Amino acid sequence: MGKKRGNNEGSITRRRDGRWQGAVIVGRDPETGEYVRKFFYGRTRQEVAERVNRALAEVQAGLVSPRGNRVTLGEWLKTWLEVFKKPHVR
Repeated sequence: MGKKRGNNEGSITRRRDGRWQGAVIVGRDPETGEYVRKFFYGRTRQEVAERVNRALAEVQAGLVSPRGNRVTLGEWLKTWLEVFKKPHVR
């Protein structure tokens, strides 16, 4: 019997072309409410499992955003003002 992963541990499957695919849910899209998944590919199951585990650790640490690297200008300006400029301006 194959190895079964528990809830919130991602999924790993073998593709028809022989490669392995892993998927991790990184959150929900705030606009649509749908789950956002991040996919990983590799030649061996172990390689994909390492990538999935690393991604899960980043998700739990809050380092991954469901929107990916896309940040609106307004969000970036707010962060810039609060983090970078506020300590230096009266």
